[in-house]
Parts: sequence; structure tokens; C-alpha cells
Amino acid sequence: MSLDSFWAEIDQQIGALRSARTVDDVREILGGDFFAGSGGDDQLPEVLIYAAGWRQVWWRAVYYCCLEAPEPAADGERFLTYIEGDICRGKQRPMPAGEGDEDDG
Repeated sequence: MSLDSFWAEIDQQIGALRSARTVDDVREILGGDFFAGSGGDDQLPEVLIYAAGWRQVWWRAVYYCCLEAPEPAADGERFLTYIEGDICRGKQRPMPAGEGDEDDG
């Protein structure tokens, strides 16, 4: 895959993420549990928050945060933890709580 086609695919994913309502929507759009475009201009967490209506639960950096979906997934899960491109279902806490949290809601 050329670099141009790689970024074209990422742009398509970003466009689709703008309407993602559930954790399952995000995983379906990405074709799994990883966002390969984390080094690009548009960041997955910001797109979900500002375009798709997700809520920030905690935030340490654009590459390390937890978001709440506007709607629950089929199994009831509402939370997604984003860690440098990895998509984890639920509120994951690899670092000790309280270090850099803006909101622990």
C-alpha cells in the first residue's frame, strides 16, 4: 500500500467516525481494535468528541484517554479507552488513577 492510499483510507475512517454512536460502531469502522492514523492531523478522540458527540471521561493526552459513547453497544458497553491507537472496550486504567486526570466522572 502506498502512503497516499494509506492516508486516503485513514481519511475515509475519520469521515465515518464522525457519525459513530457506539463502541461497536468505532470497531466496525476501523475493522478491529486499532486506529492506524494516530500520527495524522485528525485524532480519533477529538473526532469522536467534537463531531460525534462522545463525552470525555478522563484525559491524559490525545493518545491516552477514556470516552463515553452517546449510545450503548449491543452488550451495554458505553466506554472506550484509547491508548496510542489501541481501542479497548471499557474504562481501562493502565496508569495509577489521579495522575493527569482532568475528569474522573
